[in-house]
Amino acid sequence: MPFIPEIKGLDRDGVFTFTALDDAKKIKEYVQRVKRVVIIGGGLIGLKAAESLEELGIRVTVVELMDRVLSAVLDKKSSQIIQKHIIEAGIDIITNNTVKEIIGRDSLISGVILKDEKKMDCEMVLVAIGVVPNLELVRKTKIKVNRGILVNEKMETNIPGIFAAGDVVEAYDLVYQARRLTPIWPDAYRQGSIAGYNMSGIEKRHEGSLLMNAIEFYSLPFTSVGLIEPNSKFNPVSSTGQNSKSRKGKEYTTLTKFNAKQKTYKKIVLKENVIVGAIFVGAIEKAGVITGLIKDKTNVKNFKEELLEDNFGLISFPKELRKEKLRA
Repeated sequence: MPFIPEIKGLDRDGVFTFTALDDAKKIKEYVQRVKRVVIIGGGLIGLKAAESLEELGIRVTVVELMDRVLSAVLDKKSSQIIQKHIIEAGIDIITNNTVKEIIGRDSLISGVILKDEKKMDCEMVLVAIGVVPNLELVRKTKIKVNRGILVNEKMETNIPGIFAAGDVVEAYDLVYQARRLTPIWPDAYRQGSIAGYNMSGIEKRHEGSLLMNAIEFYSLPFTSVGLIEPNSKFNPVSSTGQNSKSRKGKEYTTLTKFNAKQKTYKKIVLKENVIVGAIFVGAIEKAGVITGLIKDKTNVKNFKEELLEDNFGLISFPKELRKEKLRA
């Protein structure tokens, strides 16, 4: 369910969330009477909604609490590329700030007041901060929960015969090697299937979740998968020009390649020569190959220097590994 912070004025007409089809229908109807929209949240949902509204001729401002957009799914460099691209397309983005009050006359919206006391005019507010598991069904039961419902590899809770799947659960994560929330459709589908098999007496096990995001903004695509920022204080590439670098943290190696002119960026995160995460902006063609290597936990020591090359593919694999992949 959508996460809605405590903001004065949330009960005014023209305040919407954006997580269900009914939300989209209501927004589509209401938006015909507005010229300016403020979106609270600079994540995937907020920015995609901003793009759609801007294309309708509406002036859109995105207000993000963090210092950059998409901070949950991208590192600093890739976030900067996407943010600059979106601003160039005509959307205003305010970071390090949030909405503290929605103001207006009677029940209608006339604007918002930000944390820094700045006032902004608008006729509609979209709350797109993110989602949280809906745990109401199990709160007063013996089912164990953390941030979500805890399940094992069969998608079974601590109570035998009771299963859970999807956005509401914390299941085993391949990369983090711990139970985590993974609120994405592909994972919900796979988890639901596994739960269904086990409920019907056919034993199936969940091999592990892998957080993946793939989307585009104004024709600039990006993909992120797995662990993308093992050291959040580290900025892997310079902000201008074209370069390719390799840096080492305590136990991770990060490979990066950036081309400012082409708006392309590639990043591979390795742990003991096994890929655990990746980001591709602009040039995303090899993302599927890299994702396969993550899932298979392939040791890439003998060809890791080729991972960021434009022509990287199956032909780059050592002969025996290539044969193994072809047989699979």
